[in-house]
Amino acid sequence: MNKSGNKSLIIIIIILFITNVVMVALWWKSSDHDQPKPRKSRMAEYLKTDLGFSQQQMVLFDSIKAEHRTEAKRIFDGFRGAKDSIYKEIGANEFADSSLNAAAGYAAEKQLFLEKMMLEHLKEIRSLCTPGQLQKFDTGFYKIMMRGGKTSDK
Repeated sequence: MNKSGNKSLIIIIIILFITNVVMVALWWKSSDHDQPKPRKSRMAEYLKTDLGFSQQQMVLFDSIKAEHRTEAKRIFDGFRGAKDSIYKEIGANEFADSSLNAAAGYAAEKQLFLEKMMLEHLKEIRSLCTPGQLQKFDTGFYKIMMRGGKTSDK
């Protein structure tokens, strides 16, 4: 290749390199790496926007939510710890049907408990509603649970 061909390739490589550096810089600047973004609660948004929860109701909701999260975390942590011993027992019993059934039964029991806990949590949230908000809560809360936060019927 001649000198002008080499010169053209070098210029193209430099332009591509600069473009990549600019793209990385723009990406880095556009995303906030210094602070985590707060997780938006779909239920909180629904209660505030759709039901018109007052500031006092939202404070009570936040308290119930924090208590629920603490309890759920404790249960999940315990479940994770128990799963280790359950899996070891399954292996030690060479995947016998009785071990598999016991493990599945334990998992089902924990799942049932968690489902009941979630429903009790919803009941607690419902108790914060005013009489005028109850009808709307009863006919709309499931939309948050089933549609990932989309409350429209479309």
